[in-house]
Order: sequence, then structure tokens, then C-alpha cells
Amino acid sequence: MTSIKKIFTLIIVLVLLVIAIAVSSLNADRVVLDLHWYQLNWPLGFTLLLFLSLGVLLGVMLGWFFWTWPAHREKMHWKRKYHQLEQSHEKEVADLQQKVLQENSQEQAKLP
Repeated sequence: MTSIKKIFTLIIVLVLLVIAIAVSSLNADRVVLDLHWYQLNWPLGFTLLLFLSLGVLLGVMLGWFFWTWPAHREKMHWKRKYHQLEQSHEKEVADLQQKVLQENSQEQAKLP
């Protein structure tokens, strides 16, 4: 199964690389990106791919920061709470078993 995943990932990477090369070569005209304090004179294809990849990276980071990370923190909180409740329940059960054993031993001591 892992080899199929590796092959599938390799195919996707190669397709994306071919698309990137096609976009870069078909848009070789230079464009000026004016950042008010600095000017960049880059090819249009490179500029498009650069800002597309930066947008995807920013989206993934924001998704992780606002969705995955809080969900993981909440999951850990509930795991801790569950283990605390489980430990308190085990302690209560052990105390009740101890109490029942003591009552049984006291009843057996009373019998002639």
C-alpha cells in the first residue's frame, strides 16, 4: 500500500512540475512588481508560480494555526480529563472493594 502511495505522490509531483514549467515558459514576458519601496522585474510565469505557492503555504499555515492546532489542544485536554476521571473511578472502586472485604471479614468474625 505504501508503494502505491509513493507512486501516486510521484505522479502528482511530476504533473505539477510539468504544469509549472509550462506556465513559466508560456509566460516569459517580464513584469514589474511595484512594492512602493522596491521594484521587482521578474518573468510573469515565475511571479505567478511564486505567489501561488506562497498563497498555498500561507493558507496551510493559517488552517493549521486556526483549526488543527486548537483541535489538537482540545483533544489533549479531553484525554487528560478522561484519564483523571478514570483514575478517580479506579480509586473509588478499590475503596469500595476494600470496604466490602472489611465488612465480610467482620461478619465472618461474628459467626460462631
